Amino acid sequence: MVADMDIMKLYASTVFKVEVTFEQPKTFAIITAHNPLGMVCSNQNNNTYHQQFSQQLKSAGYHQYAQTIWGCSPDLTHQEISYALVITKQQALLLASHLNQNAIFWVDHDQLTIIPVKLVGVTELAVGCFKQRIVSG
Repeated sequence: MVADMDIMKLYASTVFKVEVTFEQPKTFAIITAHNPLGMVCSNQNNNTYHQQFSQQLKSAGYHQYAQTIWGCSPDLTHQEISYALVITKQQALLLASHLNQNAIFWVDHDQLTIIPVKLVGVTELAVGCFKQRIVSG
């Protein structure tokens, strides 16, 4: 079993793909519904989780504050569709907890931080400039 601190280090290597129309807000959360609790799921299950998340955002009225973004491994072999959401940190943590996510990414004035949600014994981890993690591909 991988220790929660090792999971945070893995998340710290994440890069992001954005759509051409992506407009970076000053403060936002990045949340995925893929692979709850870090358990690798099938593409079909992850697509279902994403569709349910999309519907939940629409029902809650958050869809108008959402932009599609992909969290990726540095070599782009692993990609998780996510949303960049302009919501409060507390709202983001509640959404991620409901989705059984280990952590969220939080961007505040271009500074990227990983915030644990379901991970135990770890604290927030600042990992640098968000814009420097945007990749094409």
